Amino acid sequence: MSLLVPILGLLFLILIHEAGHFLVAKAVGARATKFYVGFPPAVARRQFRGTEYGLGAIPLGGYVRIVGMMRPQVDDLYRVEDAAEEAALRAEGGRLDELTPAVRELSGAMRAGRFSDVPELVERALEALEVERPHLHERTHAQAHKDLLRIAEEADPRAYWRLAVWRRVAIIFAGPGVNIAAAFLILAGFFMVGIPQLEPTRQVAAVVASSPAAEAGLQRGDEIVAVDGRPLSEPAGIRDAVQAADGRPITLTVRRDGAERTLEPQAARQVEGRWQLGLQFGTERVGTQRFGPVESTRLAFENLTGATEATLVRLKEIAFGEGREDLTTVVGIVDQSRPTVSDGSYPFVLAMISLALAIFNLLPFMPLDGGHILFALIERARGGKPVSRGVVSRVSVVGIALMLMLFFVGLSNDVTRLQGP
Repeated sequence: MSLLVPILGLLFLILIHEAGHFLVAKAVGARATKFYVGFPPAVARRQFRGTEYGLGAIPLGGYVRIVGMMRPQVDDLYRVEDAAEEAALRAEGGRLDELTPAVRELSGAMRAGRFSDVPELVERALEALEVERPHLHERTHAQAHKDLLRIAEEADPRAYWRLAVWRRVAIIFAGPGVNIAAAFLILAGFFMVGIPQLEPTRQVAAVVASSPAAEAGLQRGDEIVAVDGRPLSEPAGIRDAVQAADGRPITLTVRRDGAERTLEPQAARQVEGRWQLGLQFGTERVGTQRFGPVESTRLAFENLTGATEATLVRLKEIAFGEGREDLTTVVGIVDQSRPTVSDGSYPFVLAMISLALAIFNLLPFMPLDGGHILFALIERARGGKPVSRGVVSRVSVVGIALMLMLFFVGLSNDVTRLQGP
């Protein structure tokens, strides 16, 4: 259960993020053709008012498809032009193929920006493609047919790229916006229902890999009962003993599987002016503190504000090469959330994850939400002239490469932490 709850929590946050995009897209007149709980392939689906609603077989939150996220361009016709060339080469007895003139007319309209004419011209091209079908390879026909349908769809007046900038920004911001709102509501509810009052125990909740504690043989679940042979009554005692040792090796005695054992002596390491062994104690719940609606609202706002400032500072540090050891992925988030499920503080953690998800998605890099917002605003600043798709594609490649790099650094950190001693 302690593992399932964090996983379901993450899936819930991703689902409401996608639902935010979808609902606002519908509200501002965009054409949203699919909304899935989970990712396709579909386990069950139903068409309703132009949208396919479904349950996906891959349980990864949610999926929404909004038509026309990228402006169509003439280069999108290259496989249709290949089909026209093939039809022309196979024309017999001086017959002129019908597909070539249809494609030329369509590409001319696209070059001139006459996208209102595109759906009708696509229909003509599709009719010509069917006439030429006996003269085309099946694969050539299928690819050209698929591309023509996609171009017609992307030329729809309700396509994302054809909407006013404010509508596009509203659609994209809705995802992170829902996560911010969810974080606030979860926190406010958490303060009203009650904050668990926790006290540290002598049981070890986590051991930092390659730390002195790990090298001594300390394991998660051990109960520290003595330091240098002196009984340990409370967790603060080990911190005091470590600082008093001033770098001298100390010996821990632990209770493991009902038996006491003495570990190898190890010297603490100095981190930011303090001696540390590299372990974290568990906690136990000793009470509950509740607040009224007004005070809970204030506390939720203060916590979100403080967490946002701290996150932005951390992102700045990471950008300048500091603190990369703190990067984590879904693996680490789930693992580090597990103890909070049993002690009752998981709602607070879930709210912080929701806020972090919003902040990360608002970073101005493609293909993140912040990147889409940035390019929409650039278009507005240029008087409605869009950034070329080639530029957007190149920027997206850089953004994807950056995210992959951060992912692998975070995954490496997670694997190291999970390996433990």
